[in-house]
Amino acid sequence: GCNKGFRQFQKWLREEEPYDIIIDGANVGFNNQNHEGGHFQYNQIDTVLKHFQALGQRTLLVLHPKWLREDADLSVVRRKRRKFDQVS
Repeated sequence: GCNKGFRQFQKWLREEEPYDIIIDGANVGFNNQNHEGGHFQYNQIDTVLKHFQALGQRTLLVLHPKWLREDADLSVVRRKRRKFDQVS
């Protein structure tokens, strides 16, 4: 099930005027960062947000509060991928 905060967000979103663009901040922040030393890029989010605002688009940025904490781990976590022949 959904947590209370997310349900409140869903209710708020239903009551708002429609947005032209909804930006998933975490995906934008980590875009093209899957390399050694890659990390969350706030400037990428800012660039995308400003782009759509400049076009006059009603824009909503969705970003979990954990990415705004001073102690947030902004590094890219590389997960080990299983090879296809290992799947049974």
